[in-house]
Amino acid sequence: MIATEERRDAPGLPAMVEPRRNRPPETLREGVERILSQLDQYTDISALSELHAQARALAEYLREHDGHGCALRVAQLRIEKRIGEVLAESVRPGNPQLSRDPTIGRLPEGITRDQSSRWQKLAAIPEKTFEDYLAGAQKPSLNGALRHALQAAGADETGETAVCCGPRELELLVQRGVKFRTLYADPPWAYTNQATRGATGNHYRTMPTPEIAALPIEKLAANVAQLHLWATDRFLEDAIEVLRAWGFERKSMLIWEKRQLGLGNYYRMTHEYLLLGTRGGAQFPDDQRNHRSVMRADRDVHSRKPEQFRQLVEQVSQAPRLELFARRPVENWTVWGNEIEQDRFHEGVQETLDNLDEETG
Repeated sequence: MIATEERRDAPGLPAMVEPRRNRPPETLREGVERILSQLDQYTDISALSELHAQARALAEYLREHDGHGCALRVAQLRIEKRIGEVLAESVRPGNPQLSRDPTIGRLPEGITRDQSSRWQKLAAIPEKTFEDYLAGAQKPSLNGALRHALQAAGADETGETAVCCGPRELELLVQRGVKFRTLYADPPWAYTNQATRGATGNHYRTMPTPEIAALPIEKLAANVAQLHLWATDRFLEDAIEVLRAWGFERKSMLIWEKRQLGLGNYYRMTHEYLLLGTRGGAQFPDDQRNHRSVMRADRDVHSRKPEQFRQLVEQVSQAPRLELFARRPVENWTVWGNEIEQDRFHEGVQETLDNLDEETG
């Protein structure tokens, strides 16, 4: 892959500087950094695959000729993570050997099932954990990143964590009689194809729909309450099933229109759903009934929803509020999820109880 010219093999692909025997490593790295700065804009899998092939070739070249391949290996990992994110949103789940549907498990040309699985595992690593690994690794690798993520989560050999929230914490809320007027949930839907999206269950700790539905949410919802529940197109019917199992009646739906074009076996997917369920006749405040049912927003890091949706939920709902399957603490919310440490969870619960005492006092 020795070239004398810059190239643009994929539509919209910035020029990638290829190795030349008289070109210094610094120039090569600058070319890669230029592309990495725009990586989040890539939703075309062919362009991402081209970037990956070039970064890999550059890394091999530099290791052989100059010994500076580490920076390019970091670039390769970043590209693999981005490919994993795109694949996770686009590959239809299922077993192609057991289905008559030819779109089941279809992967873009040139990407193997093993690569799809491994890159989606990489995509599921929290951004801070991934960056910490890259900053400290002498010889960065995909396997090294996955091991680091497992250690950072404090996981044992079974993948369970001892310091983060689980179903037990929800049962404790039930026992204490805590009730919430607003619930906001982004469930870890369990994709079944272990060669593609389903493989993320190894570190996303995905849950089958019956397990999600069985969580004691109905006992945690106030008599008058709202539920805002995220769903992808593949799990829309599952989400409606969960909404009803949690004791809510489906009322409406907000559509998140993503600015970045996604992939798809039929239409190219650029949206997700935020279902609204209510119980006890819960209503929006009178001054909050003019919101449109479609909201455009850029994607955040892998699977995390843009913050403006939470802000909208706060505008149309009442405290106390509980976020389920949360990924970080949020002021004035009780947050529960396997990325939330138990101490932070109990702090949020105590804050909720204190606020309720003030209201009733």
